[in-house]
Amino acid sequence: MKMIAGQSFAEVYQKAMGLLLTNPDYESKPRGLEVRECLNVGIHIEDPSKNLFKYNDKSLTLPTGYVKKEMCLYLMATDDAKLFTKASKFWDSIKTKDGKINSAYGNLIFNKSLKDGRSQFDWAFDSLKNDKDSRQSFMRFNNTCHQYDGNKDVPCTFIMSFHIRKNKLNATVNMRSNDIIKGTTYDIPSFILFQRLMLLRLREVYPDLELGFYEHFANSLHLYETDFELVQKRVYDNEIRESSYPFPEDWHCIKSEDIMKCFDIKVNKQPWLFDGWQCASNKDFYEWICK
Repeated sequence: MKMIAGQSFAEVYQKAMGLLLTNPDYESKPRGLEVRECLNVGIHIEDPSKNLFKYNDKSLTLPTGYVKKEMCLYLMATDDAKLFTKASKFWDSIKTKDGKINSAYGNLIFNKSLKDGRSQFDWAFDSLKNDKDSRQSFMRFNNTCHQYDGNKDVPCTFIMSFHIRKNKLNATVNMRSNDIIKGTTYDIPSFILFQRLMLLRLREVYPDLELGFYEHFANSLHLYETDFELVQKRVYDNEIRESSYPFPEDWHCIKSEDIMKCFDIKVNKQPWLFDGWQCASNKDFYEWICK
């Protein structure tokens, strides 16, 4: 197993790209596409508030336009392929026969899917509310319902778990598969958002709780041939820099009218108007999404 550690997303992401480019475990051709791959890679981010990256060359910077739309879709808790396709036409090619998206992570964790009427997010919160040292605080993404022949959208994420240790909320994500360009790039900022939302909710119980580390484990971390040139430029020709998005201050943005409004503004390129928001303390987060 390989472990990549650093203070920020930018630091570990640059190391991970370099590893795949120069020292992969394997070179293979799944579905006829050349891939450089490392198995069982762990990524440790000590300060998850440093959750984006950028370069002086904007063509190499993380494309936050899609990140923002995806965050909205997750917070809306929808699995409607029509809405996902507004963010990227890619989703239309892997939707289910009934027009749903299997990898709609917000739909999987924020809707009340448990037998007792709770959501997985509720379960993870209640576990730590009832026992601060609990090891049962987790949310599952890849389920048995996704295991069927012909499924074009098998969720890449297995599970996200939370632990409170030394009064800090740590988060760990386990992935079956992670494309360093089209997966990790977007996944880590979104999962850190989930960590932040859990922190905000838990502060209602533990007011002085702090943000801990974020860890990300991929059974297969890989780089496709089509992205070799991009990674070459990022690793050797340019210097990566830390960046971040403003965290929300109220976890009630989940499934709120605010988020639906932000998504509408973003995809339809409407003018930004700050007026009558349910969670006014999230203004900075909403403004970042909408601009």
